[in-house]
Amino acid sequence: MEQNFTVAVRRVPQRALLSAIRYVHDNDAGSVMGDLLSRMRAAAPGLPGVDGCPFAIYHGEVSADSDGPMEIVRPIADRLLAQAAADGLPDVQVRTEPEHDEAFVALTLAQTNWPAQLPALDAIHAHLESLGRLPGGPPRQVMIADWRHVRADEPACLLSLPILGV
Repeated sequence: MEQNFTVAVRRVPQRALLSAIRYVHDNDAGSVMGDLLSRMRAAAPGLPGVDGCPFAIYHGEVSADSDGPMEIVRPIADRLLAQAAADGLPDVQVRTEPEHDEAFVALTLAQTNWPAQLPALDAIHAHLESLGRLPGGPPRQVMIADWRHVRADEPACLLSLPILGV
């Protein structure tokens, strides 16, 4: 199915992250993520561009039958600002993500639901295999648009996998 998706690789810089784990089923994921990201956004300035877009890391399946877990993440301008923000947000931690490569495909809003993402994820895995590289973590959805204001056929996120090694 890779021919249906354009897989690209980008370099992600080291960055400070506000992070919170939530156990949610798919019908609650949007509202939980929206509320948490709204509070994170109000707490500290983020980074510009795609490196500053919030993202979700799927440590487990989020569906009607499974509650994840899902990690909701917002990159912050620097570690000190991130720590100050986390001090005012209950159940939010700060961590530093090291620089890494990430393989991704752009998805429209209509393609963001699980299991509709599976062919795109398969394409990313196939691309990594063709490069002789291995995934370095669970799937991520990098929110490149505000889903409240995007049509179903417009780009909404980058489905990505971090890549092991340099």
